[in-house]
Amino acid sequence: MLSAAERIGEALQIRQFFNQLTAKFWTWACQVGLLGIGEYFKEYLAYCAEFTFLFNLGKVFLKNPDEEGRSLQLACFHSVKTKNKGLNMQNIMIKGLALVAMVVAFSLPAHAGNWTLNNDASKLAFGSVKKNKAGEVHHFTKLDGHIMPDGMVNVVVDVSSVETFIEIRNTRFARWIFDKAHPKAMLAAKLDMGKLDKMKPGDTAVVDINGTLKLNGKDIPIETEMFVARLSDNKIMATTNEMIMLSLADAGLDAGVDELQKVAKLSGITRVSPVTLRLVFTR
Repeated sequence: MLSAAERIGEALQIRQFFNQLTAKFWTWACQVGLLGIGEYFKEYLAYCAEFTFLFNLGKVFLKNPDEEGRSLQLACFHSVKTKNKGLNMQNIMIKGLALVAMVVAFSLPAHAGNWTLNNDASKLAFGSVKKNKAGEVHHFTKLDGHIMPDGMVNVVVDVSSVETFIEIRNTRFARWIFDKAHPKAMLAAKLDMGKLDKMKPGDTAVVDINGTLKLNGKDIPIETEMFVARLSDNKIMATTNEMIMLSLADAGLDAGVDELQKVAKLSGITRVSPVTLRLVFTR
């Protein structure tokens, strides 16, 4: 008979499988431009992962009604963060299983090497200059992304989460700068996973990145250097080694900036924006 600790381990492995499946499907959705569908099913996969975890914890309680089983179960219950307490669990399971079948049909096997972006530890910031003398820094608060085993990196930015530290300006950015038809921006690039796998905790490296920024429906080539640090076996950080200078004309943002400049009654707004990235991934 398995001990409570062994059953908890099995439950955690099942949840890890669903988390890996989520990352694989999300990357596929990004690559084929189905971000809306990807987000919808990604959410249900996360619910499915928590449901199966809780279900297996229930079995631990039934099969290990001792003090060890109860204490381990309570500790794991405490760690679970449900995203929607009012969601029907039966629907979660049905939709989660349907998505598993869909992913299998698309030949997207899960892989233990997936890296997931830590939004709280990551940051995408950009600058602007108005009146030729007043510089300001802005950023986005909602980032998502993964690094797949083949080295494909996808970082998705919710442009509606722009933070300029002035509420009316946040609203104006959302209205005139970012296209409502394209609520997500995506940065796609490729890493040499061979080099990354060889890095030990504490190692750093500067790598050349050739990628694409998809913004407002336009594909913008990005070439830059990234400083990569292996923080631990299961955590890496990549930051821009130098600022990325983004041309607003190349990004198709000139018309929106014109409107912003007009409504704010400014004599000028710079048409090149410096961009910096700090991306932290865990697995």
